[in-house]
Amino acid sequence: MRSISSIASRIAIIVASDGVTSLDIPTSVRPMLVTAGWRPGRQIDVDVRVPPLHPAHRILKELGGLHVGRCGPGIECTTSDLKFGFCEPDEEIGPVWSELLGSELVTIAEVHHQHGWLLVDAAARCFGASQIHDAFYYEGPDFGVALERLLIGRRARPMLRPDQDQVELYGETFSRGHAAIFAHQQ
Repeated sequence: MRSISSIASRIAIIVASDGVTSLDIPTSVRPMLVTAGWRPGRQIDVDVRVPPLHPAHRILKELGGLHVGRCGPGIECTTSDLKFGFCEPDEEIGPVWSELLGSELVTIAEVHHQHGWLLVDAAARCFGASQIHDAFYYEGPDFGVALERLLIGRRARPMLRPDQDQVELYGETFSRGHAAIFAHQQ
């Protein structure tokens, strides 16, 4: 018997009848994680700079050190690989977007052949940031959605800082007011 539960950090987990807890990984991408070495209940040590009650801690405890997926054709855009592990936040990205979102961001993976980062906030929402150009984007309301979006190639929603009028993503320019822009204002 399995039930879905939620820990204090708001990450969906599965509790098996034997008491083993595991991240609630979408079935569509579960085989990719298994191929990379994941198993339900896997646990590794997490970098001490990741706050223990932050959702990033639970994700990295189970997926840290794994390299999952690969870049290639996807449903709406290119699929991504994810190299899970704590990454030092970029001085221009982490603090600025943490303040704009009103929530602490922790980088949990490098994506797209290390051309971007996957970040999670204290509410378990996931975001992406380019390491190549000035782009920040909303990957999903939780880790499962973001993971699936990246691995099967669904588009993220671009975001704008107050000082930006436009951002480029997927080879397109998104200007303020465009329907695809994710409004992050509190």
